[in-house]
Amino acid sequence: MVAPQGDATAHRLDAEVLAAIAAGLAAADPASMLPPGSTRRWAPLAATEAYSAWVIAWPAGTGLGMHDHDGCAAAVQVVSGRLRERHAVCDRGVEVRWLEEGATTMLPPEHVHEVVNVGAVEAVSVHVYSPPLLDTAFRDDPEIDLHGRSSVAVPGMVPGRSRDDGSGTATWPSGSGKGLQSPVPGFNSRRRLQPLT
Repeated sequence: MVAPQGDATAHRLDAEVLAAIAAGLAAADPASMLPPGSTRRWAPLAATEAYSAWVIAWPAGTGLGMHDHDGCAAAVQVVSGRLRERHAVCDRGVEVRWLEEGATTMLPPEHVHEVVNVGAVEAVSVHVYSPPLLDTAFRDDPEIDLHGRSSVAVPGMVPGRSRDDGSGTATWPSGSGKGLQSPVPGFNSRRRLQPLT
């Protein structure tokens, strides 16, 4: 169902419709649309006035640091593999959940998260955004690389733990070669990770 024109949520599809679109696209062999390669990569699957859809490949040990979706609601369906998501939760810091193969996860418009494939094989997922995600610059942020080449800081997180242990900040691998700070709290509305000071 599409919200009425002129409404603040104009062209935002409801969660049930987003989930159905994600499931349908996931069943249609979206991995065949991906460019070849061994790094995290993506390809557009569909675009309308009401939504945009992408397929993303997540090789083992890769991910994307904390980011938002510019006010878009989203449905994420994992086609193959498994992804770990860390997401910001008001008053509780960062929590962890697993995005499992075949499952659809709904993301509200204000959602801020990090997605990482901590498994040994490539994962593939379908992402449907409504209204359409127009600013995809966050996809160009430094990669997370769990093989330890550099790091990204996530406040309150310690490697291997899923809850805030009160230590303040922990370091997460990234391919950037430079420490970066997660946007939680004080998230930068342009979704860019900010250099540590």
